[in-house]
Amino acid sequence: MADQHLEAWASLVSAAERLLRDHDPARRAGRRSLQLLVREPFAPWVAWELYRLGAVPEPRYLLLRRVWRRDVDIDRVRTPVEWLRHRHALAPTVEVREVATLGAAAAAALLAPFAAVSGVPLDHGPDERLYLDGVGYELAMEPGTYSALRLEWHEAPPAGWARLAEEFHRALAAAEAIAAAASTTGEAREAAT
Repeated sequence: MADQHLEAWASLVSAAERLLRDHDPARRAGRRSLQLLVREPFAPWVAWELYRLGAVPEPRYLLLRRVWRRDVDIDRVRTPVEWLRHRHALAPTVEVREVATLGAAAAAALLAPFAAVSGVPLDHGPDERLYLDGVGYELAMEPGTYSALRLEWHEAPPAGWARLAEEFHRALAAAEAIAAAASTTGEAREAAT
């Protein structure tokens, strides 16, 4: 039974990762233009997403924040006894918050830095490092209907990705600043998942 609760945790991690990467709660409203995903080993995982809502009369964007509450879920599988208590209702605890509706200029502040990044080598050789801890980062962009890009690195970016990682952290700080401003004005609201 001891291995079963560890397997349950591994399954929960995989399900949470799929939910944060792929579950698109705002798809009904628009197209995801940008996703910044931060996977910390001992903290909740956070995905910031920017959705384009339309272009009438000018484009509007929705900034969304999704958080996997690892702290809540790990308690449900911490011991074999806890796992037995929760095993039938074991799904990731993901909180979704609509942070703010942005105009084109504010959205451009999040998107534009990535347009300026060029020459990112996609073939940087095999990664021989073993990751036991550390922060994982993912950048996903969907600039058009039939185009998408997802880049992922762990802790330190691969060779040639330093500028991309800098822009990632700038955009992350900008999203957090928008969230802080929205929470003081009361604009932020919980969204249905």
